[in-house]
Amino acid sequence: MKTVHYLALLGFLLFACDEKSKISENWQTKKLEKVGSIDGDSVSVILEWPELGGTQYSDSINFAIRKKLASYISFEDSIGTLEEETEKFVQSYYDFKKDFPESSEEWLVKVEVSKTFDSLGIISLQFAAESYTGGAHGNYSVDYLNIDKARGEVLSNISFILDEERLVELSEKAFRAYWEIQPDSSLQDAGFWVSDGFFLPKSIGFEAKNLILYYNNYEIAPYSAGPTVFKIPYSELEGVISFD
Repeated sequence: MKTVHYLALLGFLLFACDEKSKISENWQTKKLEKVGSIDGDSVSVILEWPELGGTQYSDSINFAIRKKLASYISFEDSIGTLEEETEKFVQSYYDFKKDFPESSEEWLVKVEVSKTFDSLGIISLQFAAESYTGGAHGNYSVDYLNIDKARGEVLSNISFILDEERLVELSEKAFRAYWEIQPDSSLQDAGFWVSDGFFLPKSIGFEAKNLILYYNNYEIAPYSAGPTVFKIPYSELEGVISFD
Protein backbone atom coordinates (compact mmCIF):
# COMPACT_ATOMS: atom_id res chain seq x y z
CA MET A 1 0.00 0.00 0.00
CA LYS A 2 1.32 3.40 -0.94
CA THR A 3 0.66 5.74 1.98
CA VAL A 4 0.77 9.50 1.92
CA HIS A 5 4.15 9.27 3.65
CA TYR A 6 5.37 7.11 0.81
CA LEU A 7 4.07 9.70 -1.61
CA ALA A 8 6.00 12.45 0.11
CA LEU A 9 9.27 10.51 0.25
CA LEU A 10 9.25 8.86 -3.13
CA GLY A 11 7.17 11.24 -5.20
CA PHE A 12 9.90 11.81 -7.75
CA LEU A 13 10.48 8.10 -8.37
CA LEU A 14 6.79 7.42 -8.60
CA PHE A 15 6.37 10.29 -11.01
CA ALA A 16 9.12 8.82 -13.20
CA CYS A 17 7.47 5.40 -13.13
CA ASP A 18 4.11 6.92 -13.97
CA GLU A 19 5.59 8.79 -16.90
CA LYS A 20 7.09 5.58 -18.26
CA SER A 21 3.74 3.78 -17.99
CA LYS A 22 1.99 6.64 -19.75
CA ILE A 23 3.92 6.20 -22.99
CA SER A 24 1.16 4.00 -24.44
CA GLU A 25 -1.63 6.15 -23.04
CA ASN A 26 -3.34 8.91 -24.91
CA TRP A 27 -5.90 11.41 -23.70
CA GLN A 28 -8.14 13.15 -26.20
CA THR A 29 -10.60 15.95 -25.62
CA LYS A 30 -14.16 15.10 -26.62
CA LYS A 31 -17.01 17.54 -27.13
CA LEU A 32 -20.74 17.19 -27.47
CA GLU A 33 -22.84 20.25 -28.23
CA LYS A 34 -26.55 20.28 -28.95
CA VAL A 35 -28.49 23.52 -29.37
CA GLY A 36 -32.16 23.84 -30.21
CA SER A 37 -34.69 26.65 -30.27
CA ILE A 38 -38.43 27.14 -30.26
CA ASP A 39 -40.31 30.42 -30.47
CA GLY A 40 -37.06 32.31 -30.22
CA ASP A 41 -35.99 30.62 -26.96
CA SER A 42 -33.14 28.13 -26.79
CA VAL A 43 -32.00 24.95 -25.10
CA SER A 44 -28.31 24.06 -24.96
CA VAL A 45 -26.21 21.10 -23.89
CA ILE A 46 -22.46 21.77 -23.95
CA LEU A 47 -20.14 19.03 -22.73
CA GLU A 48 -16.36 18.72 -22.87
CA TRP A 49 -14.35 15.90 -21.32
CA PRO A 50 -11.11 13.90 -21.64
CA GLU A 51 -11.24 10.37 -22.98
CA LEU A 52 -8.53 7.81 -22.37
CA GLY A 53 -7.06 5.39 -24.88
CA GLY A 54 -4.23 2.87 -24.89
CA THR A 55 -4.86 1.05 -21.60
CA GLN A 56 -6.52 -2.21 -20.64
CA TYR A 57 -9.31 -0.41 -18.82
CA SER A 58 -9.84 2.57 -21.12
CA ASP A 59 -13.37 1.44 -22.02
CA SER A 60 -14.39 1.08 -18.36
CA ILE A 61 -12.91 4.45 -17.44
CA ASN A 62 -14.51 6.23 -20.38
CA PHE A 63 -17.84 4.58 -19.60
CA ALA A 64 -17.68 5.92 -16.03
CA ILE A 65 -16.92 9.44 -17.29
CA ARG A 66 -19.77 9.37 -19.80
CA LYS A 67 -22.20 7.93 -17.27
CA LYS A 68 -21.49 10.75 -14.83
CA LEU A 69 -21.85 13.32 -17.60
CA ALA A 70 -25.20 11.83 -18.58
CA SER A 71 -26.44 12.19 -15.01
CA TYR A 72 -26.27 15.99 -15.35
CA ILE A 73 -28.83 16.02 -18.15
CA SER A 74 -31.11 13.17 -17.11
CA PHE A 75 -34.40 13.68 -15.26
CA GLU A 76 -34.74 9.96 -14.59
CA ASP A 77 -33.15 7.43 -12.24
CA SER A 78 -32.39 5.13 -15.17
CA ILE A 79 -29.70 6.77 -17.28
CA GLY A 80 -29.10 5.95 -20.94
CA THR A 81 -26.15 6.85 -23.12
CA LEU A 82 -24.81 10.38 -23.25
CA GLU A 83 -26.28 10.90 -26.70
CA GLU A 84 -29.68 9.49 -25.67
CA GLU A 85 -29.89 11.70 -22.59
CA THR A 86 -28.91 14.77 -24.61
CA GLU A 87 -31.73 14.14 -27.09
CA LYS A 88 -34.22 13.54 -24.27
CA PHE A 89 -33.15 16.73 -22.49
CA VAL A 90 -33.72 18.82 -25.61
CA GLN A 91 -37.05 17.12 -26.26
CA SER A 92 -38.10 17.78 -22.64
CA TYR A 93 -37.55 21.47 -23.25
CA TYR A 94 -39.65 21.37 -26.42
CA ASP A 95 -42.42 19.62 -24.50
CA PHE A 96 -42.18 22.22 -21.74
CA LYS A 97 -42.50 25.08 -24.24
CA LYS A 98 -45.55 23.47 -25.83
CA ASP A 99 -47.20 23.19 -22.43
CA PHE A 100 -46.17 26.71 -21.36
CA PRO A 101 -45.80 28.76 -24.56
CA GLU A 102 -45.84 32.01 -22.59
CA SER A 103 -42.62 31.10 -20.79
CA SER A 104 -39.44 32.75 -22.07
CA GLU A 105 -37.01 30.73 -19.97
CA GLU A 106 -34.12 28.99 -21.67
CA TRP A 107 -32.51 25.76 -20.51
CA LEU A 108 -28.81 25.10 -20.29
CA VAL A 109 -26.48 22.37 -19.12
CA LYS A 110 -22.77 22.99 -19.48
CA VAL A 111 -20.18 20.63 -18.02
CA GLU A 112 -16.41 20.86 -18.36
CA VAL A 113 -14.33 17.93 -17.15
CA SER A 114 -10.65 18.36 -16.34
CA LYS A 115 -8.01 15.96 -15.06
CA THR A 116 -6.56 17.18 -11.76
CA PHE A 117 -4.50 14.10 -10.86
CA ASP A 118 -3.11 11.10 -12.72
CA SER A 119 -0.56 9.31 -10.59
CA LEU A 120 -0.11 6.44 -8.12
CA GLY A 121 -2.76 4.45 -9.98
CA ILE A 122 -5.48 7.05 -9.43
CA ILE A 123 -7.18 9.39 -11.88
CA SER A 124 -9.07 12.32 -10.40
CA LEU A 125 -11.44 14.22 -12.65
CA GLN A 126 -13.17 17.48 -11.82
CA PHE A 127 -16.68 18.07 -13.21
CA ALA A 128 -17.54 21.78 -13.25
CA ALA A 129 -21.21 22.10 -14.10
CA GLU A 130 -23.50 25.03 -14.82
CA SER A 131 -27.21 24.50 -15.40
CA TYR A 132 -30.57 26.20 -15.59
CA THR A 133 -33.89 24.42 -16.02
CA GLY A 134 -36.15 26.99 -14.41
CA GLY A 135 -36.42 28.59 -11.01
CA ALA A 136 -35.06 31.69 -9.31
CA HIS A 137 -31.46 31.11 -10.35
CA GLY A 138 -29.16 28.73 -12.13
CA ASN A 139 -27.06 26.09 -10.44
CA TYR A 140 -23.32 25.62 -10.32
CA SER A 141 -21.52 22.64 -8.87
CA VAL A 142 -18.13 20.98 -8.77
CA ASP A 143 -17.84 17.23 -8.35
CA TYR A 144 -14.99 14.76 -8.54
CA LEU A 145 -14.80 11.33 -10.08
CA ASN A 146 -11.90 9.30 -8.69
CA ILE A 147 -10.95 6.16 -10.56
CA ASP A 148 -8.69 3.22 -9.75
CA LYS A 149 -6.66 3.16 -12.94
CA ALA A 150 -5.36 -0.39 -12.47
CA ARG A 151 -8.88 -1.82 -12.24
CA GLY A 152 -10.91 0.74 -14.15
CA GLU A 153 -13.22 1.12 -11.16
CA VAL A 154 -14.78 4.22 -9.61
CA LEU A 155 -13.51 4.87 -6.09
CA SER A 156 -15.86 5.86 -3.31
CA ASN A 157 -14.52 8.38 -0.81
CA ILE A 158 -14.50 5.76 1.91
CA SER A 159 -12.15 3.56 -0.13
CA PHE A 160 -9.18 5.89 0.29
CA ILE A 161 -9.95 7.31 3.75
CA LEU A 162 -8.13 5.44 6.52
CA ASP A 163 -9.05 7.67 9.45
CA GLU A 164 -12.32 9.49 8.83
CA GLU A 165 -12.45 11.02 12.30
CA ARG A 166 -9.05 12.64 11.85
CA LEU A 167 -9.93 13.86 8.35
CA VAL A 168 -13.10 15.46 9.72
CA GLU A 169 -11.00 17.24 12.38
CA LEU A 170 -8.53 18.55 9.80
CA SER A 171 -11.36 19.57 7.49
CA GLU A 172 -13.19 21.50 10.20
CA LYS A 173 -9.96 23.32 11.04
CA ALA A 174 -9.47 24.26 7.36
CA PHE A 175 -13.16 25.18 7.06
CA ARG A 176 -12.93 27.55 10.00
CA ALA A 177 -9.79 29.11 8.57
CA TYR A 178 -11.54 29.64 5.24
CA TRP A 179 -14.45 31.45 6.91
CA GLU A 180 -12.27 33.07 9.61
CA ILE A 181 -14.25 31.49 12.46
CA GLN A 182 -12.47 30.95 15.77
CA PRO A 183 -12.17 27.39 17.19
CA ASP A 184 -14.40 28.25 20.16
CA SER A 185 -17.14 29.84 18.05
CA SER A 186 -20.24 27.92 16.95
CA LEU A 187 -20.47 27.07 13.27
CA GLN A 188 -24.19 26.58 13.63
CA ASP A 189 -24.61 30.06 15.09
CA ALA A 190 -22.61 31.34 12.12
CA GLY A 191 -25.28 29.95 9.79
CA PHE A 192 -23.81 26.59 8.78
CA TRP A 193 -25.85 23.39 8.74
CA VAL A 194 -23.90 21.28 11.21
CA SER A 195 -26.51 20.47 13.85
CA ASP A 196 -25.42 16.81 13.79
CA GLY A 197 -21.73 17.68 13.84
CA PHE A 198 -19.21 18.64 11.19
CA PHE A 199 -19.03 16.40 8.13
CA LEU A 200 -16.98 15.84 4.99
CA PRO A 201 -18.24 17.08 1.62
CA LYS A 202 -19.43 14.71 -1.06
CA SER A 203 -16.89 16.16 -3.49
CA ILE A 204 -13.33 15.16 -2.63
CA GLY A 205 -10.60 15.15 -5.25
CA PHE A 206 -6.85 14.86 -5.71
CA GLU A 207 -4.22 17.13 -7.18
CA ALA A 208 -0.42 17.00 -7.22
CA LYS A 209 0.25 17.99 -3.59
CA ASN A 210 -3.15 18.37 -1.96
CA LEU A 211 -6.48 16.77 -1.22
CA ILE A 212 -9.32 19.02 -2.41
CA LEU A 213 -12.54 19.32 -0.42
CA TYR A 214 -15.46 21.12 -2.07
CA TYR A 215 -18.77 21.90 -0.36
CA ASN A 216 -21.30 22.77 -3.04
CA ASN A 217 -24.19 25.19 -2.71
CA TYR A 218 -26.82 24.00 -0.20
CA GLU A 219 -24.54 21.26 1.15
CA ILE A 220 -23.51 22.98 4.37
CA ALA A 221 -24.91 26.50 4.01
CA PRO A 222 -27.60 28.49 2.19
CA TYR A 223 -27.20 29.35 -1.49
CA SER A 224 -26.25 32.93 -0.57
CA ALA A 225 -23.09 31.70 1.15
CA GLY A 226 -21.81 30.10 -2.05
CA PRO A 227 -19.52 27.06 -2.20
CA THR A 228 -16.65 26.41 0.19
CA VAL A 229 -13.44 24.90 -1.16
CA PHE A 230 -10.10 24.32 0.51
CA LYS A 231 -7.07 22.06 0.21
CA ILE A 232 -5.19 19.95 2.73
CA PRO A 233 -1.55 19.11 1.89
CA TYR A 234 -0.71 15.41 1.70
CA SER A 235 2.07 16.12 4.19
CA GLU A 236 -0.65 16.55 6.85
CA LEU A 237 -2.51 13.40 5.87
CA GLU A 238 -0.09 10.61 6.77
CA GLY A 239 -2.17 7.72 8.07
CA VAL A 240 -5.36 9.56 7.16
CA ILE A 241 -5.72 8.71 3.49
CA SER A 242 -4.12 6.04 1.35
CA PHE A 243 -3.44 5.16 -2.25
CA ASP A 244 -3.99 1.41 -2.58
